[in-house]
Amino acid sequence: MTSRSLIDAIVHVADVPALIAHFAANAPQHLNASATAIIGFDRTPTVIMGAAALTYVRLTEAEADTWRATPGTTVLAEAPFTGTATADALFAAIDADPAAKTLYDAVWPRTPVQVSDGAGGTMMQTPPARFGVMAA
Repeated sequence: MTSRSLIDAIVHVADVPALIAHFAANAPQHLNASATAIIGFDRTPTVIMGAAALTYVRLTEAEADTWRATPGTTVLAEAPFTGTATADALFAAIDADPAAKTLYDAVWPRTPVQVSDGAGGTMMQTPPARFGVMAA
């Protein structure tokens, strides 16, 4: 594969167990041998909140077509991979689309949370805006 034929995308999965069940019944090649994990494409670690998930993926056009058509998934943003600026374009597209931003925020909230400071107290910590970005 060459970089000119790749697409970076941020995909929202509404229900990971339902997606695994869908693949088990319809496309088992997308699952590991024990049918417990989705495989077969380059991605960052998947972020899960409840049953929903976000993943930043790098796909061929055929793989992108598969994800666009997979029930229970929404491609929040996609762009041809052109290097490190591709991630900036994806996150800008999500920020500009209220529906995409709502799905993104539901899985990756950036609300400050109280955490231990390691010395018996607490402090506020704000998660980063981006949950993951592919290496160039």
